[in-house]
Amino acid sequence: MAIIFCDGFDHYDTEYINHKWDFAGGTPWVSPPAIYEGLGRFDTNALGMGDSWGFVMKAMPHGPLGFVTAGVAFNPQNGLVTAGDTMIAFVTGTTMLCRVAVTATHNLFFESGDYLIYANKPIRTNAFNYIELQIDRFHGVCGTVRVWLNEVKVIEQIWVKTNAGTGIAVAEAVRIGGNGSWQRQDYPQVVLFDDFYLTDQTGLYNTSNLGDVRIVEQMPIADHDKEWTRNTGSDNYALVDDDWDAVDEDATYITTQVVDTKDTYEFPELPTENGEVLAVCMNFFAKKLDSGTRGVSMLAHRDTTYVASDENRIGGNYIYYQSYMERDLDGATQWTLDNVEATYFGPKLTA
Repeated sequence: MAIIFCDGFDHYDTEYINHKWDFAGGTPWVSPPAIYEGLGRFDTNALGMGDSWGFVMKAMPHGPLGFVTAGVAFNPQNGLVTAGDTMIAFVTGTTMLCRVAVTATHNLFFESGDYLIYANKPIRTNAFNYIELQIDRFHGVCGTVRVWLNEVKVIEQIWVKTNAGTGIAVAEAVRIGGNGSWQRQDYPQVVLFDDFYLTDQTGLYNTSNLGDVRIVEQMPIADHDKEWTRNTGSDNYALVDDDWDAVDEDATYITTQVVDTKDTYEFPELPTENGEVLAVCMNFFAKKLDSGTRGVSMLAHRDTTYVASDENRIGGNYIYYQSYMERDLDGATQWTLDNVEATYFGPKLTA
């Protein structure tokens, strides 16, 4: 597994940010992190911050990492504050190990403690810029950093500080937004983030930077396998297709206690006829109803073949879990747009 987290910010509203991210904070009386309808790329939604304290944070899903890559689309709209704005930062505990950020004059830079280096190209305002940050060693003097802007490498430095001189060798979490200063400064207009990904260096696929990626988030439109139990109605898919601004928790749901029970669904056609599919991910908004072990994974079905992906152990409150398949059902062939559209996906109870 190399892709370990992604978010297109299109399947939940502001209330549920901290059901997918582990922290969402800022200055609540000004403009904390929020989901902005229709302001993302390709007429989708976006995550936005209205001041330089606003940020979201995600713990590394499989534990701290010494090699990590993250990418996000960033739009400063009508300007920035003098403290600069952070696109991506890697943190451990309360320590910011390093970050890629932009100044009020739109110069892109990498910073780790007192080490700072500028990119050879600025970002553009009133447009989404795709930024990627890769650290392949967190170290005080011999780390390596790479930064890409719209798929062009604009920073590459070896034997440099990447852990703020702390002696910390791993990043525990990734952060979007926030600045390097304690002082809050308001933005002239909300700054926007979209299409975020996070990878580690494990496995065979997607182990480095992915380039300018698009996270397409879709809801099911019809049942295929239909083994989970409904709490109401006659269609399973209709209970799990909540609109981004109408997540209803216990009002409509499916449930099961039987291991290997499966539901799979038909999904809409993808919004593009071109491009590569790097992975398929399923977001589960799930909870368990009693103590004991409950596990769920994404199940894919095409023709006579069923394949289950990585398992998530479910807790007692609703949060979002993710299960990934980076290759087609044979485990080796890259997904094609046609094969994704011909495959049914859904949940399988694994424990």
